[in-house]
Amino acid sequence: THLTNGLLAHVDKWSAGRLRPKRDKFFLWGHYYDPHDPYFTVPGYPAADNSDLSRYKAIARYVDDEIHKLVEGLKQRGLWKKTLFVLTADHGDEFYDHGHRFHGSTLYEEMTHVPLIMHVPETAPRTITTPIGQSEVAPTILDLVGVQIPKKFEGRSRSREVTTGETAAVEPVFLEVFPDSNYG
Repeated sequence: THLTNGLLAHVDKWSAGRLRPKRDKFFLWGHYYDPHDPYFTVPGYPAADNSDLSRYKAIARYVDDEIHKLVEGLKQRGLWKKTLFVLTADHGDEFYDHGHRFHGSTLYEEMTHVPLIMHVPETAPRTITTPIGQSEVAPTILDLVGVQIPKKFEGRSRSREVTTGETAAVEPVFLEVFPDSNYG
């Protein structure tokens, strides 16, 4: 709730011309860190039981509602129809699906198959089934907003696929694990 309110307050400052330098466009990034270990209890979002998985699911419902509030806030401010909105994650978590816990030790699907949801103004909704790697997200965003993609970026833009539905060639998606020092 604190993050959602802060993001919308920042949008309001921009709308009122109180940010410096003043611009006609803005970039806003929010990190909803809540669905991350340690899994806590969220008032109003009861977990089915006291397990980490149940608390994780309750936190995910809470964050989903907060993202809904953010989107509604953009709509109320008349910004939604001209906002590129991207929702993604850097990893999932394991709950002993393959004998492991948390993240940072494996590349099973529950760790790597994360959401990528984009609202692109004046673009019809569609589902893309060709795998999109994390290294393709930033080039796609830059391409969609008309910013030149730096040559040193390793990923390709998927903007044509996003905007037209034209299927991109299937290319390998590279993944790696950086062991998290918080877990043994």
